[in-house]
Formats: sequence, C-alpha cells, structure tokens
Amino acid sequence: SHREVENRLQGCLDVCLNDDQARARVNNSAQNLAAIKRMVLHMLRLDTSGQKGGIKARRWVTSNSDSYREQWLGLSAI
Repeated sequence: SHREVENRLQGCLDVCLNDDQARARVNNSAQNLAAIKRMVLHMLRLDTSGQKGGIKARRWVTSNSDSYREQWLGLSAI
C-alpha cells in the first residue's frame, strides 16, 4: 500500500541519512534538502559497484573515499 511505501522511505531516510536530525528552517531549505536526500538515497540504492554493506555503509564509504565518490558520481580524475 501507499502508506507502507511512504513509511519505508521515511524509515530509510531517518536511519541512513539522519533525517530527523536535520534542522533546515530558512525559506525553502527543508524542501530542497529533502529532495537532495531522496536523490542520494536513490543513487545509493542503484549503486552497482559491488561495495558490500547496506545503504548506511555505502554512504559512509562514499563520504570518506575520493576515488569511490568519483566512481559513484561518474566523474573522472582531473
């Protein structure tokens, strides 16, 4: 059902991206940040690099490894 899908998304956003800790309150910042977080979550779910672990682990590796982040975003080294 729609409610189940929405609850799954909110649960994943909260656990993987610490969504409940976000304090964006200026103008449209909350909506903009929510859109970016959903896009990142979608990209992490589609990751086919073979990185082991769940979404939270892939997020951590992506934030800490420049080479993995370049590969994940489809960028080449300059």
